[in-house]
Amino acid sequence: MIKFGHFDDLCYRAVLPICNLFNKTNATQYRLEGFSVGDTQITNLGDALVAFFALVFTIYIIWRTHIKFAAVGRLEMIVLFVVYILLLTTQIVTTSGLLLADVVVLKWFTAIQLGLISTLAWLLLMNAIVGFQTIEDGTVFSVGGILMGAMLIFVAVGYIAIDTAFNLTGAFATSSSELKNIPLFVLYLIWPLFAVVTYVVLETALVLTTLGERKPLLFLYASFLCFAIGQVFMFVISKYIMDGTSGKIDGSMFATLFVFLSILLVFYYWSSITEDDYEDYEF
Repeated sequence: MIKFGHFDDLCYRAVLPICNLFNKTNATQYRLEGFSVGDTQITNLGDALVAFFALVFTIYIIWRTHIKFAAVGRLEMIVLFVVYILLLTTQIVTTSGLLLADVVVLKWFTAIQLGLISTLAWLLLMNAIVGFQTIEDGTVFSVGGILMGAMLIFVAVGYIAIDTAFNLTGAFATSSSELKNIPLFVLYLIWPLFAVVTYVVLETALVLTTLGERKPLLFLYASFLCFAIGQVFMFVISKYIMDGTSGKIDGSMFATLFVFLSILLVFYYWSSITEDDYEDYEF
């Protein structure tokens, strides 16, 4: 049973990046064996390949976003996708298993990855607020303020992760009997979920009250559904996939795929509500 602030059960059920910060002997009973490519052992080949595909396709999404010059929140969306690319890059590094021999470097990359996850949640939430145009989008005040907030979150989460991994101050130390870290539990699990749910609620209100359209909501809700399915694969089904394949793969590759589809649908949702002509979306 999952307890607030505890990662014991979570690290037992799935190979999560945050588990790299803890003592692996105590953190999880299961470890991916992966595949051997020549003399190299890649522990999570499937997830690395899906993440690479998502990274390449996200570059295309950024280009598509860039050419929508008159769209509301264009620069803010580009920042969101750039951070997502950075997240995928660190994910490939931390999940491939290439750094298993260098635990110190692996923990540093994991800290960066956790910081980017929390930062991505912040950017998603800010994009929802920008849509209401309470402040003019694309300005120094808008983009600069969002970037400053993103930097603060990234540094804060990264510091907590590094302190946890190397026990710099002892403030976030975990014992051998339990893996408890309330700040990381909130910032890694609860904060992103809060941001996603709030984004859906705010965008639903925006579409229904401001645009008077309903069809774009199909993209929005499909995005949320894909995100939810991804979490089910990661936190519920992953252990069973790993057991059934003798440690070759787990649910992380499917989680990465569905989260990418969620990001893709966010783009299509945003693109649909920033069209100059909404006649195509009228019922």
